Amino acid sequence: MLGFLNQHIIVIFLALILISSAPLKAQTVVIENFGSIGCTDSVVNEENIGKILKNNDNVLVLSCHTRMGSEENAYSMKVCRDRKFKYLSSMPTTPSSTPFIMINGRYDTKGYYPKVVSSGAKLAAKENPLIPFEIQLNGRTLIASLPELENTEDMELYFFAYMKELHHGVEVSPHYHDEQGNEIDIPEILDIKFHNVVRVLKHLSAWSGNAETLEIPIKDSDYDGYAIIAQHKNLGPLVAAGYIEPTPQQTPIP
Repeated sequence: MLGFLNQHIIVIFLALILISSAPLKAQTVVIENFGSIGCTDSVVNEENIGKILKNNDNVLVLSCHTRMGSEENAYSMKVCRDRKFKYLSSMPTTPSSTPFIMINGRYDTKGYYPKVVSSGAKLAAKENPLIPFEIQLNGRTLIASLPELENTEDMELYFFAYMKELHHGVEVSPHYHDEQGNEIDIPEILDIKFHNVVRVLKHLSAWSGNAETLEIPIKDSDYDGYAIIAQHKNLGPLVAAGYIEPTPQQTPIP
């Protein structure tokens, strides 16, 4: 019979080997936040995104950075730009400016309309909630348990790895008035906290809606979160999602 201490050691060891995502609520919502560190509207947008994450445990935000013109953006990725413009290709009247927001692959708006973004997330949770599925982390392998779906079209699966917080200084020029009442601009540097910044985004495979288990090797464990989403072809509406954010104490030692 195992001693008390040995039993606890085994329990801790198993917890390190197999880490499971917390159960997701049925009203799961995914907000895709296409932004850029050079966009001054990021100030309002990221503040609002932070509030949404704090106040809603059923919302997953995936912030995909694109480059504005010739700016230097260490977080931007071509795959993010391609994904953004694929969405926009079906919206000929929608401006391509950032921050561009997609909610559950159905509703689009701009990040500088914080009330619209918040309302859109609530609408999606009520009208088009995503089907949640569980993701586990076993060593350096993600294990996703995809559920059986009925009467659905073929879908595509996408994998995301992200950092929960990244900081960057953005120059803004608020308006002031001098002693004579003349309007002047005085540049200031604001430290912006960007949320859930995507560092890896790749297409996994097609999915017909059959129950199956996916195993995805993780080459780099320095990310804070991993997500898999299922959506109709050609970046159509999202159908299902799962994610996991292991804490530093949980992350298995390689």
